[in-house]
Amino acid sequence: MACLSLLIGSDFIDMPVRTLENNKISLKELTKNAETVLFFLRDASCVLTQAYIRDLIRSKELFHRAGVGVVAVVNASVDGAASALPPAPFEVVCDPEGALYALYGVGCAPSREALGNERTMERIQAAYAGGFLHGTDTGDPLRLPAWFFFDRAGRARALHYGALGDDLPAPEGILQVLERLDRLGPSDL
Repeated sequence: MACLSLLIGSDFIDMPVRTLENNKISLKELTKNAETVLFFLRDASCVLTQAYIRDLIRSKELFHRAGVGVVAVVNASVDGAASALPPAPFEVVCDPEGALYALYGVGCAPSREALGNERTMERIQAAYAGGFLHGTDTGDPLRLPAWFFFDRAGRARALHYGALGDDLPAPEGILQVLERLDRLGPSDL
């Protein structure tokens, strides 16, 4: 079942997934019926993905205090992700074929040139300066990122489809969006 894109109010879409620990489990089980941000990142070999995982790890206490779970999806094999990513205090799902990306409507850029702009190149250079190294692609090198926030009832309350390879706000920025949603309440959406 392919999805063109999710909309605010759309129901969570479940499917069996494989975690970084090579466990097969349903995506719904990973969320534990809690408020969850589902991050779709690029290939684990990408320095932008590696840097974002680091930022999520650094922000884990902020998400915990907000009562929000984190699940990160990488377009990579279990082996590729395990060799490129640090251990994370949240679930990492490996989707080398891009089935979950397709289900959630997370696409690819039409070309490498369309993946970024000057800001993207600055972020890539900062990732290299931070010690991250690009590895061998095990997913689609043109993959774009996205994020979705699901409430306890499994409905999308916020989402963003990236237009560039680095088109994800900082984790703190996502938490600010979720704070504003809490002030609005579900009936205001």
